[in-house]
Amino acid sequence: MSSPSTEPGVETLAPPPVGGATLLGRFRLLDEIGRGGHSVVYEAIRTSTGERVALKVLIQREPRRAREAVRRMKREGALLWRLQGHPGIVRVVEAGEDTVGAPYIAMERLVGRTLSEALQREGSLPIEVARELGLQLLSALDAVHEVGVVHRDVKPSNLFLAQEQSGAAGDGLAGPPRLALKLLDFGLATGLDPRSERLTGQDEWVGTVPYASPERLVSWSMVDQRADLYAVGAVLFRCLTGQTPYEGSRKALIEAALTAPVPSARALRADVPIAFDAVIARALAKRPADRYPDAPAMAAALSALPPTSC
Repeated sequence: MSSPSTEPGVETLAPPPVGGATLLGRFRLLDEIGRGGHSVVYEAIRTSTGERVALKVLIQREPRRAREAVRRMKREGALLWRLQGHPGIVRVVEAGEDTVGAPYIAMERLVGRTLSEALQREGSLPIEVARELGLQLLSALDAVHEVGVVHRDVKPSNLFLAQEQSGAAGDGLAGPPRLALKLLDFGLATGLDPRSERLTGQDEWVGTVPYASPERLVSWSMVDQRADLYAVGAVLFRCLTGQTPYEGSRKALIEAALTAPVPSARALRADVPIAFDAVIARALAKRPADRYPDAPAMAAALSALPPTSC
């Protein structure tokens, strides 16, 4: 992947070239399919099986940040292994390190698009589709919280809408594809225990402000599973209205999240049922104590909503 250096896994985290290049002889790289601040994701072929995978490798080169990125990805790989088997968690094919200690994660190659891409195209979603995706997301988050972890970066670009066959139809043919939500990118995940290791520097805030809970914006020690539920509320608000709960500059977003009244989705979209609006408003409450206590409680509230033809 890269040449040796005096400090393994720090100065050598440059992405390999595509077009036939390999990683450890185990993966043949095809096209780049995603990129973040610390990593790049390639479509690749696992040479031992011929399976197409999504291969995540590091690209961070600044020493201090690179060390943090290495720790994050190693922890992400270990966490994903623990969560295997849940349908809402992306399946890991292999995880390891290259010859200089830089970690990689090979995951199933999903077919579909992110929720962010879907919303950019559609603007908003039908009410029943939004509710179904919310229930799938809460199920995945319940599994994450059960192992003592907060995701901390729930947002549309980290939610993938995978196309899966719904099952065999009466004539023996596969039924129409259904959307199965997959929760991605556990690079910012941390333990529910406030004493757990913090993977970012004390002077660094990481995340996406429009989906960050008020306590997430001002304190690390106060964050628990209810911060993820706030993000679910923000995602549902976006799905139904076409915009995030608060709009504006970064400074304006932070101020609004901390002080502005909780917005109403129904005020922006009249066909949103009052009960659905109330579920979202409770998830977006300023104080964690005023939100749902856990993912199953919020899922129960969503499930109890009467069906709508909208």
